[in-house]
Amino acid sequence: MRSADSKTPQNTLQPNLKAQDWFQSRPNILFGDTSCYRVQRPLFPVTACTSWTQDYYSLLSTPRMTFKTLEIRLELKLNHASPELSITSLIRIDMTLRRAQDRFHQPCIFVWNISRAFARAQFVLLHAKGDVLEHVNVSQQSIGKEQRDEEDVMKVHGYNHGLEQLLSGSSERSVQTLPANYHKTLILGQNYITLARRGGFYFTVVESEPWPGRAECEAKLGFVLANQKEAEWRREQSPPPHLDPFPRLNENE
Repeated sequence: MRSADSKTPQNTLQPNLKAQDWFQSRPNILFGDTSCYRVQRPLFPVTACTSWTQDYYSLLSTPRMTFKTLEIRLELKLNHASPELSITSLIRIDMTLRRAQDRFHQPCIFVWNISRAFARAQFVLLHAKGDVLEHVNVSQQSIGKEQRDEEDVMKVHGYNHGLEQLLSGSSERSVQTLPANYHKTLILGQNYITLARRGGFYFTVVESEPWPGRAECEAKLGFVLANQKEAEWRREQSPPPHLDPFPRLNENE
């Protein structure tokens, strides 16, 4: 693997890039497909019921609402040992949703559909050129329409994809893969920052040995499955080292 950039980036936001200042100058930028709701009564865990109907109301502060707004924080971190990533390999992201400690004992139920967030290009990708940050134009993907009635009532059947539950001070972690609409914008040897409003991660895409069957597989199966097949191929090229078994101990010893 070789990098087209002579400098080794750190897996943190570089202060001179002033990524948070970039957001402050663009207050209308959204991050994540988060629609947060506070429940009007305690609920069973999401997986404990087969069906229920629950009323929600928005947590966003308005003149009519006097209650304390709950704080749900999204934390992003690169799920790789090195910030130098192959341009033809999967890019894994640690995502943690964290609810701040508050005075409410009820669980906070909220919609968090990461697939929709990525499809709508709601995570910001910045191209770092020295001290300049350029917003990368990521194309949106077509997604199905979310079904809600006029009274904003969600009917849940079994496990509802995208519905999360957090108690005060708790968190939920998952590992996601950078999807095709983001991955295809990356340029070999360039530096990037992927951000939500509260932090992000810095990485450089580098060159590695190409998989000979990549183009044919992607044309046949699509970008995501081609990534999985390529990951399998790379594991086969670098099998784990063989370890000799320890000799059996004599029972009399």
